[in-house]
Amino acid sequence: MRLYGLHDPSFRQDARNTKVPSPPIISPDGKRVAYTRYGGKGSELVINGAVYDSAPDIKDIVFSADSSHVAYRVYTQIGTVGQGGTIASSASYVALDAQPISSIRYQDVFMPTFSPKGKDIVFIARREEGKSFVVLNGREQKPYDEITDLYFSPDGNYVGYGARETRELLWVTERLK
Repeated sequence: MRLYGLHDPSFRQDARNTKVPSPPIISPDGKRVAYTRYGGKGSELVINGAVYDSAPDIKDIVFSADSSHVAYRVYTQIGTVGQGGTIASSASYVALDAQPISSIRYQDVFMPTFSPKGKDIVFIARREEGKSFVVLNGREQKPYDEITDLYFSPDGNYVGYGARETRELLWVTERLK
């Protein structure tokens, strides 16, 4: 079986040696199509047939409401190879228009989400010590034991999420500045 990259008939991958490309994501205005494809050195984000960014692993592509921005999760591996195998930990970040939103690398990142107006971006991050928090426009908010269900109000003036702090479950709402 052979896999072919969308909008790129010259790109071919052997399915025995690679991950399956992501399904295409179409921008809200219908003018851009984005997907990830995988090769020997990792993944590439392709937009309208041109390589936009490359990294070890790119996932969860999302366009802003006005289609002018694109965000996605990036995963890398850091660590050393030791006796008995690889000792590595993951390092993750969210990229906005091919640039990391923050210089901080996290154990994992989830749900990059644009506000309805497209001016703000938010995602959930988790550090190795286990605390999770929302990152709003590159600024970390209060840490919790767990965060879920990230959303914006319809007017884009508030961001909300579910949080767990020890045994207490909370719905947190923050006004955007």
